[in-house]
Amino acid sequence: MKESREIMVKFWENQRLLFKLITIVLISILMTLIVLYLLLTQRMATITQEDEAEYLLKMGRHIAQNEVVIQATEQKETHTDLNQYTDTINENFDLDYTVIMTLDSTRLTHPDDDLINQPFQGNDQYEVFEGKEYTSIGEGTLGHSLRSFVPIYNPQNEVIGAVSIGVTIQNLDQIMKRNRQPLTLAFGISLIIGLSLAALVAYSLKKQMLDMEPQEIARVLEERNAMMEYAVDAVFLTNTDQKIILKNKEAANQFNLSKKKEAPQDIYTVLPFLKGEELTSNSNEQIYSYQGKEYIVSYAPVLVNNQKVGSVFTLRDATELHMLTSQLYSTFEYAHTLEAQSHDFLNKLHVIYGLTDLQEYEELEAYLEDLIEPEQEFSKRVAYLIHNPAIAGFLVGERRKFSENQLPFTIEVYPDIPATADFHFTQAWIQKLSLINKLLLETSQLTEVHLELGYFNEKILTTYKIRGKTEEIIEQLKNTGYKEAIKEYGSGWLTIYFEKDYQKETESLPEN
Repeated sequence: MKESREIMVKFWENQRLLFKLITIVLISILMTLIVLYLLLTQRMATITQEDEAEYLLKMGRHIAQNEVVIQATEQKETHTDLNQYTDTINENFDLDYTVIMTLDSTRLTHPDDDLINQPFQGNDQYEVFEGKEYTSIGEGTLGHSLRSFVPIYNPQNEVIGAVSIGVTIQNLDQIMKRNRQPLTLAFGISLIIGLSLAALVAYSLKKQMLDMEPQEIARVLEERNAMMEYAVDAVFLTNTDQKIILKNKEAANQFNLSKKKEAPQDIYTVLPFLKGEELTSNSNEQIYSYQGKEYIVSYAPVLVNNQKVGSVFTLRDATELHMLTSQLYSTFEYAHTLEAQSHDFLNKLHVIYGLTDLQEYEELEAYLEDLIEPEQEFSKRVAYLIHNPAIAGFLVGERRKFSENQLPFTIEVYPDIPATADFHFTQAWIQKLSLINKLLLETSQLTEVHLELGYFNEKILTTYKIRGKTEEIIEQLKNTGYKEAIKEYGSGWLTIYFEKDYQKETESLPEN
């Protein structure tokens, strides 16, 4: 028994969803129809029996009032006219028998002539002699039958006998069967319609589930959750009202949102820079600046059966990307500078040697002054003072930006900054200086910017000295979280100082 149950369970689990849906819906409809059919047939049988009983009583009253019946009952004698009358009644009204009896239960009529003048059988006839009308199911010479009993009265209103007419149970069942035929036909039609509806409902549900099995849906859901939670970019999923219904960890962390389930927030409240933007039905990408960072925002509609049910927003922090691009460009320029320097160095040595050999000391002095001019030799000196190519290239690029904005920008490096293998530190330091330099370039009425760099005790020390009207830059630094970096303000100079751990790259010794 247990093995059979396990086989059935395994068989059910191995079936496809469409088969399960059709089976479940069909069983539900079938059980409903069967119960309804049984209740209706039971009720119909009861009503048929009650109607037949009422019909027999009416016929009994009609026969009991016949003069031939009354006269024969008073005389307690049967005759041909009485038997012909009851036979006609039986034939015309589909009765199995009509029995006229006297007060001593002697039959005056019966379909079987041999039973005339014999006692009535069934022992359920005695109450009729007391003047009662009723029906009952009893056992007679023709078998079980539904029969009615009606008293016969003489002109003096005295009970002188009784009429018993009946229908056998077999004939009553036939009547019930004829009455059940329309109901059985309706049950069959309903069953066919139910089967069609079960298949239609199951197919519709399967289509709504994108023709996927439950285990496939579970797997896709787990894959989606994994993609959402562990995505590097911030991801928001909204409904048609642009309310956030799902977000990943990165989105919650970047925009300081609660990770717990809460009332859906409007996407424009979390990302106000999207307000007023036209979200078309096609996916697109745009760059936005928000809270000192730049984001590449990707938008795409979520479609189900070609109907838009929501939107997905992906935000990639482009600040680091732009910084890496700028750093790559600066490093590229720095590499070209070093390449040009290696070629130019020998040429200059030849010029110096030639002027010295010709004893043209005045021209040599002028030539040497040109060589040590800061504006011309800055990138070359950086190569000797800063051994981190990323930082050196960044400073070369930043100096170029300040020159283009006609803002004096000087850099002093002491002692030399060594190379490092800590790429993340380099990125963080460059990002911090990029933000400060951007604020400086956007601030008007500054006259001079001086940057001091140095390496002490495994730390890189950074000091900005800014001259001019610095109230605006102070306010912007406070808003961007660099309030603690403002160390000194006086004598027309604004000093910004901060330090970060800087691990010097260790040189690996060659193996013997």
